[in-house]
Amino acid sequence: MGNEYGYNEAFIDYRRSQNKFDYFLLAVILGTLSLSVQIHQNLNQYNSIYLLYSSWLLAFIAFLSGLLRLERINMFLKVEVDKIGFSNRKLTLELMVDSPTINTNDVTKSLKNIDEILTLSEKFIKFYLKYASILYQIEKWTYIYSLLIFLIFRLSNIISLSIFYEALTIGIIIILNRIFILIYKKYFLPSDDNK
Repeated sequence: MGNEYGYNEAFIDYRRSQNKFDYFLLAVILGTLSLSVQIHQNLNQYNSIYLLYSSWLLAFIAFLSGLLRLERINMFLKVEVDKIGFSNRKLTLELMVDSPTINTNDVTKSLKNIDEILTLSEKFIKFYLKYASILYQIEKWTYIYSLLIFLIFRLSNIISLSIFYEALTIGIIIILNRIFILIYKKYFLPSDDNK
């Protein structure tokens, strides 16, 4: 029975695969940014350079958001590990309360301190998870916008789009993005009624 696949193994496997995805996404963002810089250096003549610079800025923001998200996830995991340790200590102290040889005032005081630490840990966990989620959305959407704006820049240089058509194309992309987000929220996210 020592070869069972339990919760701990599943959690470890999940964290490993999640870490691989996180680092892969950061590498793709950084690779795309460096490739677009290299393409820029090889071009002799180009129009709408502001689109290229906007693309670079968005890719850099996506990269920084990814790094900050990794930091928040690591902080969450650290607090979670500390919380598990304090939870185990709390269980031990609760068993000691009934012991006649132990000073119950000290144990009660320690239990109160541990309860405060556990409550504070829960707040930090929620804080880190909330911001990791927000940073992931920033990373994802700024990278997608970076790619789209870079494609518009390339298209603008191939067929010489006017500024009006460039702005119109970006506006259409933003409108379509909002529609996709609304559809996603309505049909694919769990509603508050189910909670």
